[in-house]
Amino acid sequence: MSTITVATPASKRTPQRIGTRLEYNGTLTMTASYATGGDTLNAKLLGISKFHGAIIASAGGIVFEFIPDTDPATAKVKAYRQKDPGAAGGADIALTEVAAAVDLSALKPYAIIHGR
Repeated sequence: MSTITVATPASKRTPQRIGTRLEYNGTLTMTASYATGGDTLNAKLLGISKFHGAIIASAGGIVFEFIPDTDPATAKVKAYRQKDPGAAGGADIALTEVAAAVDLSALKPYAIIHGR
């Protein structure tokens, strides 16, 4: 299991309070060995105790999906990319999950994460 780290310096990582919720705005660092099913994102790294949702921008041609979990230490971020559309005769094809062990560590997607 690979854990995503937070690229935003700790001094600038304090979540902003919006009503009763917290919002983290910053940059994540993806892992050097992607795990099939998604890499782990731990809420505590963001100063949040529970996830309510996340928007993670695409980076380097990779699209990300946030998968919440009942345990805020084991939420997942799945990564998808387009394969060569020529291989499907030029037809539109669905994004496929990035293969296991692919190095995504150069990607630093911007994220907006809500929690409390």
